[in-house]
Amino acid sequence: AFVAPEPRQPGFPMNGTEPEVTPVPRFYINGKNVTDPLLLPQDWELRIRGLVRNPLILSYTQLLTMPRTNLYATLRCVDNPVDGHLMSTAYWSGVRLSDLLALAQPLSQATTIVFHAADRFSEPFALAEPAYESALLAYAMNGETLPQVHGAPVRVLLPGWYGFRNI
Repeated sequence: AFVAPEPRQPGFPMNGTEPEVTPVPRFYINGKNVTDPLLLPQDWELRIRGLVRNPLILSYTQLLTMPRTNLYATLRCVDNPVDGHLMSTAYWSGVRLSDLLALAQPLSQATTIVFHAADRFSEPFALAEPAYESALLAYAMNGETLPQVHGAPVRVLLPGWYGFRNI
């Protein structure tokens, strides 16, 4: 069961300010697709392969059985102008990417991790990126199942990177 935490700072919300955590229906969306791919949980799988000691294939159900991590993270669109509204904060839930990499055990010659999305978009990152300690494979926002417009059933959440890189 999920219980949303109280605000980290007393006094939220205040008149004239944005809430600390953006409600899911108000979380910004800026996509490249006319229609986002519909990928049902029973059809989703995570494959970790390549230069790893233990290639993995996990189903959505298997991912949900792994230890859950919850964290606040703000995503900002690269197209966000000064004082723009393409920036939102959510309380994300998912599995730490570092835990999954520990299971797969990348080989010493591995230098890059590439994330692939259902819409055929992919993003490479240096495997040594320190942001992986806080990175998640997120399946929930603010205690709700991740909606299609935010990458359901699972998306990569890389705090500190622009939104489009969180595929």
